Amino acid sequence: MDSHPKFVGFTSKLQKLGCAALSSRLKQAGLSENVIGAFLKRFGVEKDWSKLINLPSGVDSRKFTQALDNLEDGGEAFLKDFENASSGVIERFVKNPDLVDAWKILSDIKSDLRKNVNKLEDLGSVIKKNNLKVGKNANVGKDAIADFIKNNKWDDIDGVITAMKRASDCNIEGLVLKYKKFPVSKTGSSWVLDNAKKYQGTPIRNADGKLISGSGDANLSFEYNGTSFDNVIEGKLIDNKFGHGNSVFKESDDMFSEFINESNDLGNNITIKNQKRAEAILKQARRQIEAVDGKVEIEWHVSTELGAKGIQKLFDNAEPTPINIKVKWIKQQ
Repeated sequence: MDSHPKFVGFTSKLQKLGCAALSSRLKQAGLSENVIGAFLKRFGVEKDWSKLINLPSGVDSRKFTQALDNLEDGGEAFLKDFENASSGVIERFVKNPDLVDAWKILSDIKSDLRKNVNKLEDLGSVIKKNNLKVGKNANVGKDAIADFIKNNKWDDIDGVITAMKRASDCNIEGLVLKYKKFPVSKTGSSWVLDNAKKYQGTPIRNADGKLISGSGDANLSFEYNGTSFDNVIEGKLIDNKFGHGNSVFKESDDMFSEFINESNDLGNNITIKNQKRAEAILKQARRQIEAVDGKVEIEWHVSTELGAKGIQKLFDNAEPTPINIKVKWIKQQ
């Protein structure tokens, strides 16, 4: 094989190249698939390179092959993960070499998501846009994203990646994604905390599959001007509240209730049952309003109908001015 005329002067140079770049160079040399396969096998590369070699004309694979060569093993682990991939899948990588960086991040944490091209495209989009601040120091860039994913104990890395893309797409100036471990009970399992964590982290979708609540991982904190929120959806900062119904408010269905003189009356037969908690709700809401300073819309999601009604009444009746936060009743699923 070394005597093949098109190998003359090539062999020593190709041995110095990363194995992923070989196919591109050999293709440029005009070699047949059989000859290329034999050559690559000689160097210990027994992968099926035909998918890469037979990409549509006009598709430039150089950046992709260079991204593979930049990996410590020259791309061998990557190619093993995708050795049975279709030409269409390979073409997605070739057209978007940032997916190789995304693969490396997920490969380092041994996540099976590294083989999910759609998820790699989500993470690759975040890397490419380079606009998302993450971590304690609010850093930006591929290395910061890698550290953020690798160095925190997430419950659902799939949800974290989806949330990162959502935040990157929203591109809210000043927003920082951080890790904030969800509280746990000191005495063991807590029904309230377990359900609150589920309500905050588990994605809730409407009949059309559109995300309406739930961040993807309850350990995510969406921080704006030092104030923590639970999620970001369509440019809005979201705060999730589990319960906050009968523990805070009372609703009367008595037709004569309007004639009863009760203190803490919010109207529409809703009264405050726990004044201390109501004051805490108002305090948190005012802190959030101050943090966004009118630049970002805030929305609260509450798991109980009474809680949503009561909190909205609290905000609407707040003094000296109403609190401009929309409250939605979104059932836990």
